[in-house]
Amino acid sequence: MILNPYGEIIQQCYWDLEHKYPNIECCEYVIMPNHFHAIIKIDRDAFRAGEPRPYVVTLGHIVGYFKYQSTKMINLCLLYTSDAADD
Repeated sequence: MILNPYGEIIQQCYWDLEHKYPNIECCEYVIMPNHFHAIIKIDRDAFRAGEPRPYVVTLGHIVGYFKYQSTKMINLCLLYTSDAADD
């Protein structure tokens, strides 16, 4: 499937989640015209013994961050394209 610019933003934001949350693994995903499905593995034991544990990251935190980032990027894209169309 060939993604439009918005689908490419969704794809990039999904893969960027592993940089934000190092204890997750982004697995299979499907981008559809009006929604997105993905499998995310969360490794709760990824931290070494004796080191302070960071706060517990829930799936809700991950999804919320993904939605925030993807919405922000798409809105910037829309703003840029509408400004270019006005010229």
